[in-house]
Amino acid sequence: MEKYNRYCPVAKAADILCEKWVILILREFMMGSTRFAQLRRGLPKISPSVLSRRLKEIEMQGVITRIKRSDNSFEYRLTEAGEEIRPIVLSFGAWGYKWVKNKINKEDLDAGHLLWDMRHCINIEYFENQRVVVHIELSDQRNIDRYWWMLIDSNGVDLCFEDIGQDPDIIVVTTLSFEGCLARACTFRCNHALKKIKNIRV
Repeated sequence: MEKYNRYCPVAKAADILCEKWVILILREFMMGSTRFAQLRRGLPKISPSVLSRRLKEIEMQGVITRIKRSDNSFEYRLTEAGEEIRPIVLSFGAWGYKWVKNKINKEDLDAGHLLWDMRHCINIEYFENQRVVVHIELSDQRNIDRYWWMLIDSNGVDLCFEDIGQDPDIIVVTTLSFEGCLARACTFRCNHALKKIKNIRV
């Protein structure tokens, strides 16, 4: 993106945040992603080379930091400067939900992307050493996008698009008509159901 080259705080912030993909990358960090592969799965339409370039750019700007793990792989964390961008990203989402939601086309809907995001919305504090299987059916989808499974325990949430061979504790049947509504509906149902079964061992 061409820089504004202006001595203005808004212009300088826009030089960083308005570069394509940057806001969405920061959103993924704020949703809990820390690894390159997690970012790629949350942003399937970004190429690895572009993602790598954007990460280097915002690292140079002090928005994220790269940390070497004991297995010699790397993970990324938001810095103090990055954390202060959180309300900006939330405001982007609130504005988009209020003013842009009616302009979402069918081509914009992505079952895998939606359900990957929903992983971060499931409250795993409801159970300790228990594991819960959630089966989600998107009745207006076909083939691979129709059936999904979430495996939830105290360590986190895994998303699968193949039958994991276990009877589900929760079944959610809905459509992909509008991502925002579906995300809230499914996470509400899952969290509400988890409250009820928190003492059931599966």
